[in-house]
Amino acid sequence: MNELNPYQMSGYDAIKNLEELFGCYKCCPAACRSCAGGVAIAAIKAECLSHAQTVNEPLTLEQLREMDGEPVWIDGEYPNGWRICYGKRHRKRHGRDVINFGNGVLQFEDEYGKTWLAYRRPLERN
Repeated sequence: MNELNPYQMSGYDAIKNLEELFGCYKCCPAACRSCAGGVAIAAIKAECLSHAQTVNEPLTLEQLREMDGEPVWIDGEYPNGWRICYGKRHRKRHGRDVINFGNGVLQFEDEYGKTWLAYRRPLERN
């Protein structure tokens, strides 16, 4: 079980605070609270989640498959960075299962852990 420092908040509390600040984490405060800025929202949500102190372990394929529009940090052969995960939008490419990250970005599930990994926040490099 992950322990939190007393001055930090859980991921749930971080999202709750974000919803209180902006009405809804799906709405972009920089775009008149319209839902047109998905990537900006992902960055805001991810920043809020980064206040939660948890071990930044790779997400499981099961966790990725349950996501629908959530930000994840991709680390691997493809350029590293934030992506929006649409794991519930199951697809196949060339007969292989893929995880959909929108904008035509697909990652093969059978390469997970070999050529790429997904995390809730960026890796802290030494």
